[in-house]
Amino acid sequence: MCPTAKFKCLQVSNSFSSYYSGFDTSNLASVHRVCTQRPLDLPAEVLLEILDHIQAADDMGDSERHQVLSNLACVSRYFYTISAPRIFRSLRFGVAQCDPRAPSWIEFCTQLISEQYSPPWMAHVIECSFAQWEFLPAKPSDFTGLYAHAVTKFTHLNSISFEGCPVNGTFFDAMLSLKNLKSIAIVNCYFELDMTTSHISNLSHLHLAAFELSGDGVIGDVGPCYIEALADLISTSSLRFLRTNNHTLTQAVINHPVDFLIDQLHVCLHSRDVSIFGGFLNRTPSITHLSISITPHWERPFRELSTSFFGLSSSSLPRLSAVTCPPVFISEFISGRSVSQIDLSDSDHARYSLYPMKPPKDVSIDLSSLDVTMSTTELHIWLESYLRNDLKAIFPKLDLLHLYCLPYDYHTTVCDAFQSSPEFI
Repeated sequence: MCPTAKFKCLQVSNSFSSYYSGFDTSNLASVHRVCTQRPLDLPAEVLLEILDHIQAADDMGDSERHQVLSNLACVSRYFYTISAPRIFRSLRFGVAQCDPRAPSWIEFCTQLISEQYSPPWMAHVIECSFAQWEFLPAKPSDFTGLYAHAVTKFTHLNSISFEGCPVNGTFFDAMLSLKNLKSIAIVNCYFELDMTTSHISNLSHLHLAAFELSGDGVIGDVGPCYIEALADLISTSSLRFLRTNNHTLTQAVINHPVDFLIDQLHVCLHSRDVSIFGGFLNRTPSITHLSISITPHWERPFRELSTSFFGLSSSSLPRLSAVTCPPVFISEFISGRSVSQIDLSDSDHARYSLYPMKPPKDVSIDLSSLDVTMSTTELHIWLESYLRNDLKAIFPKLDLLHLYCLPYDYHTTVCDAFQSSPEFI
């Protein structure tokens, strides 16, 4: 039996995952059957209770949330007008290999292209995601053409994301008509031969607030000419969120002479570029969430790098509240700043270990000398660092702890350490 933890929440993780939210388009017809009766004459207390239940649905899982909201939407027009924007907010197109529902996605897009098919729920769709359409029975390029015509029907769309999909000129041309589009995410996608830099530059009127370009190894590798065009597209004062693990895009963006107002910045860079990146941080005081993954020089571990590597001034990053970086750099980012969330668990730099199945020695760090304002309430660290430090003394306000470890770390010694740890009473 585990002892009662001092922390409000303790999460132990050995894997990382992500998912897209949305609903299955095959259920649209049943969801849209709405009663035509007048609003129910209910006491205010009952209405408030129901409305609180709707708000609570936002914290449920996708399937449960949509079921609750769909049931409520079928009660009356009154509840439909409240539930519908939440039900239809996110539209997800995604099929697994050999999925028997695959033909329905093509049929659905074909219906959208039809001038006679324009259901009211389309006005509520503001987020749209596409994943793995290369598994569809038709050629990927054929489905891209269907989408290119269908997407123009979603006039209120402001966010679109792609994962594991071919990206071509047709895709970018389709976005020309999306006047409200503010966010684009391209994850593990490849650009086809018909793509040109002009397809990207044509979207300069969008003034994007959020952008993501990420790839896993050779998958999602984007040519340098496209990177420059994408950097020009997003390097505006309207950008608030940027996530990329592409070193070239990071370098191109930070070299743009733009007064950025970025709130959340998640980037990857080479250690040789950190001085330039430090200058970028010094002139971007708007950053509140900063996540940095750094690729070191070959055979030069992080622990050999200077702790003042970025050259940050004492007045830089005044609004910083959350930071993710290799452990050896944490002191420079939190010194003298009121940082509530610290994440030292970045899995990207772990792959530079000599033993791929083990995190590098750099994940274990002595935190006792940190110059911190004692405001940290959430901490993400590897198990090795947890066992090395007296977290209760270093972070007296800590109430949320995430531990990261590998399966072989679970043994008797670790269990004994948990039992005797001052954080567990």
